[in-house]
Amino acid sequence: MEATVLFVLVDAGESDMLCPAIRLLDSPKVLCFGTAETLPLSLGSAQVLKGQELGLSKPITKTTPRTEELDLADLAVLESLLCSVKVIVTGVAAKVQQQLLERCTGRKIMVWDNFKGNDTGEYWRNAHSMLPSADIVLFPAQSTINELPISVPHSRVVGQPALEEWSLKIHSIDQVSVRSRLDIGESDRVVLYIAGWSGDSECAEGTRLFSAIVAELLLGTQVLVQLHPRSDGQFERQLFGSLARVTSNKDCTTEEATSISCLVVCHKSTAGLKIGAAGKPLIFAIPQPDYTNPMIEAGLAPMVKTVAEFRAAYEGITSSSKDFYQTLNIPREAAQRIKEEILGLLD
Repeated sequence: MEATVLFVLVDAGESDMLCPAIRLLDSPKVLCFGTAETLPLSLGSAQVLKGQELGLSKPITKTTPRTEELDLADLAVLESLLCSVKVIVTGVAAKVQQQLLERCTGRKIMVWDNFKGNDTGEYWRNAHSMLPSADIVLFPAQSTINELPISVPHSRVVGQPALEEWSLKIHSIDQVSVRSRLDIGESDRVVLYIAGWSGDSECAEGTRLFSAIVAELLLGTQVLVQLHPRSDGQFERQLFGSLARVTSNKDCTTEEATSISCLVVCHKSTAGLKIGAAGKPLIFAIPQPDYTNPMIEAGLAPMVKTVAEFRAAYEGITSSSKDFYQTLNIPREAAQRIKEEILGLLD
């Protein structure tokens, strides 16, 4: 029965959330578009289909706007696949996912990977418009549902599998090997910045703030700037110059870069929650006003908007002693919970 399950992935966040559950199923199908096509995904026995290999006239790439839609001819190419599906599972990142969800005749599950239920930007506008299209929407935490601007009666709280996956990966990495590959001394302090997509104006503003922080406070420290999967690195390399080393998954994974770092800084990245779950010291550098997230509200990580605020947070930064999952009321064994929701619709 599980072979009739189709996952549609576009973004890195939803791919991280769903891959552990995909590996628990017997030969599901996974249709990847955009950023998901470029990621080194571990998908077990899944049959993987990539949008750019299907002969679509207008491929969805990692730089395609989230609002871009497939035309009728390309939807026709996918029609036979959608008709054979008993359960379709998608993220909420892109309009193409809503198109396929609405055309599928099977049961429909939508997965919301971000812990924020509402914020500015294209992701949230698109995600909110998709919610009525699903039979069930899976969320990482109750706080996410509480923040939504609309009611979602068909919601379930399942946790976030990527949190558990990251913790296991980070603590099993050979840090000596990673430092040697990046030519970083064993005793050198490393600060990692996980950059947002440079094509998003708010993310670019956050990266500019961090470059100012590096120039004023972190000279002499090994600073790594890990690129967002959608970014080509041109903006970041021009901005930082010799102040920091810009890296991508070709150089090292985000997990590897995190493992050798004494501090991780990020903007509004979902990676922040993963790093918090792994117990790494973390600072959110977000110049935009009125932003918050569950970690910041619970006192698990500080947020700074200026260089001066970063200085104060940096001087006193330590790993939080609070239990991450209990504090944020996030269920464990999330991948198994997602699997059970899918199998429940197949019965």
